[in-house]
Amino acid sequence: MHSKRNFDKKAALNNILICLVIGSIVGALLANGMNQSYCDKINSIVQKFFSNDLSLIHVNKIDLFKIEFFKNGKIVLFIWLMSFIPLGKFFIMLALFLKAVGYGFTSSVLFSIYKLQALSKILKYILLQNCILIFVFIFISVYSMNYIFQSSFKKKFDASVMFESFFACIMSLLCVFLSSLIEFYFV
Repeated sequence: MHSKRNFDKKAALNNILICLVIGSIVGALLANGMNQSYCDKINSIVQKFFSNDLSLIHVNKIDLFKIEFFKNGKIVLFIWLMSFIPLGKFFIMLALFLKAVGYGFTSSVLFSIYKLQALSKILKYILLQNCILIFVFIFISVYSMNYIFQSSFKKKFDASVMFESFFACIMSLLCVFLSSLIEFYFV
């Protein structure tokens, strides 16, 4: 039995995972519930993108790296900064939910167009870097929620808890850097 003053990382992790699963389901339902004109537009864009031989398309990889790093780095920083406000847990869960909606929506659209062939496209272009990112978002969320919990019970500033939270943020940003490098080399 846990005391009320001990942060339960397992419970926080379970809440985060439930939020991600529900978000993915909502994203898939949104994709499947679109009216036909939106479906046609999205299908046309996706088919045009994948019909090209992506290895022949000139992509400015430095720009791609910067876009991916800053896009996902902002999410990590947002989650970390939310640990400093009283309603931070709500905003952290909202950010994770919205990210999961995007993953569910994208996967559902790809499967509706390419059926089982979508698996190869997901594996080649999406899966590796997003597996890293999902882990990173879960990791920083647990540490941010821990900081929210710890700071709510402490009357004075605790440098060790702050350092742990800051270290988790830096490690998360390094993993986002790695994820962006993977996209840089494989896309």
